[in-house]
Amino acid sequence: MLRACTGCVRALRQAELGRVGLVRGFAEKADKAVASADMDWSVLERLAQSDNAKRQVASLRSTFKDEMQKLEALAPEEVTIDWDSYKGKVDDRLLTTLHKALTGLKIPKYDISGALKEVDEVFAPILKQAKELEEFSAQRAKEIEAEIAAVDRDIARLKEVTIEDEIEKDPELAAKIDDEISKGSYY
Repeated sequence: MLRACTGCVRALRQAELGRVGLVRGFAEKADKAVASADMDWSVLERLAQSDNAKRQVASLRSTFKDEMQKLEALAPEEVTIDWDSYKGKVDDRLLTTLHKALTGLKIPKYDISGALKEVDEVFAPILKQAKELEEFSAQRAKEIEAEIAAVDRDIARLKEVTIEDEIEKDPELAAKIDDEISKGSYY
């Protein structure tokens, strides 16, 4: 059996199909299966919300385009194998098996709608939590900005206020200071 496989490989090399021809044939079949379902990039772009996600989608789109161009370059013409030329050079059972395997090759088309529903179900609570956290952080940011503004006003006011002004505003503070002075506890 090993000799038959070696003979098959030798015969393929002699027929100048070699690796490139086989890759082209496979790439063409794969290209038809993949390219028939053109990507709708606008959906992905709409789903990407952050700048980083948008950059990632753009990078993915560029990479996908480059890979599709490479596949197209590998399969510019259809490769046909002359099976009759191998008869007598290769074991008939092996040749029949290879012929049936190659002609029977069907690349499956996947229905991804179920997977997308599962992904949506998984991400729905995560997105809900993210929205809640976004609202909370926006509210908290407003509170912090108000506190910062109050501190800035206090700093500006403290630069110009004198001890006499503070004592006039707070008579209890003046009494407390006088009491500490009379007791001799300045610290």
